Amino acid sequence: AVLLELQRATGVRLQVLHTHAGASLRVLRWAKSTGVGVTVSIDPKYFHLRLEHRLEGGARGLPGGFIVEDDERMAEIWRSLDDGTIDVIDADHAPHTLDDLKRAEADPFTGPWGGPHLEHCLSLLLTDVSTGLLRMERLVSLLCAAPARILGLYPEKVALEPGSGADLVLADPTRRAPPHRAGGA
Repeated sequence: AVLLELQRATGVRLQVLHTHAGASLRVLRWAKSTGVGVTVSIDPKYFHLRLEHRLEGGARGLPGGFIVEDDERMAEIWRSLDDGTIDVIDADHAPHTLDDLKRAEADPFTGPWGGPHLEHCLSLLLTDVSTGLLRMERLVSLLCAAPARILGLYPEKVALEPGSGADLVLADPTRRAPPHRAGGA
């Protein structure tokens, strides 16, 4: 609440990162509706990882971490993704060496945080689209248009307009990946 009031008083650009608590999202929705200039981002792990995904021990196995089986919280996250309360899907993408990971397992408080998320993010979110949890238009906004707007790059980037630079991804939602075979190829 203090940051929202400071933003309102100063006009500074405020970006709230990794927001996933239901109460926080409700406050941010209200703040946006009253004209507070705030943008909000979330990492997919906050709305996809559940207790059964947690690894035993190490940094990912911390008890009482962000992974909570809370249907109300999850509903608020999906509502916020859909209604624009959350502007951007981000990630704390941070691939590490095996030595880094061993250090994190030995001491999660001094070892490196983050993980390699980007290579799986789009397929995960396209699955959300295909199952009806997320609209394709919102996915495009959350991953592409909103970040470009926030950084002042829209419509020079992302927009499908003459003179704009945009990368395209073509995906067939009906195609399934072949089963993984042990031993390669």
